[in-house]
Amino acid sequence: MPVDAQLGLEGHEQARLVHGFDGMLPAAAALALDTSDDAAMALVEATPADAVGADGRTPLHHAAAFARSAALARRLLAFEPAWAKRADAGGKSAFELLPSTASEEQATVLFEPCGPRP
Repeated sequence: MPVDAQLGLEGHEQARLVHGFDGMLPAAAALALDTSDDAAMALVEATPADAVGADGRTPLHHAAAFARSAALARRLLAFEPAWAKRADAGGKSAFELLPSTASEEQATVLFEPCGPRP
């Protein structure tokens, strides 16, 4: 069964779902859709480490912005440590994108490698 049918999407809803990810790398879309950590990492590992979306964000930025698990952040940092110091197109680090609802563990995992918020 197609994913759109599984999600109960029809016509314009399908188009809205697809175009909601314009400019995003597949790994970023997977992080936004709350796929499993293993599935997200499979997509991350299949993408060149220097690839970023139109917004300049790395998978670590997206994981932070979507408050993904601290365990996933650790895996992303192990895969590409340089992502910790990379700023997105708006000049923000992954740590700066953490929502206020993020856990203390998520913040701790990103704080040391990314640095504090300015």
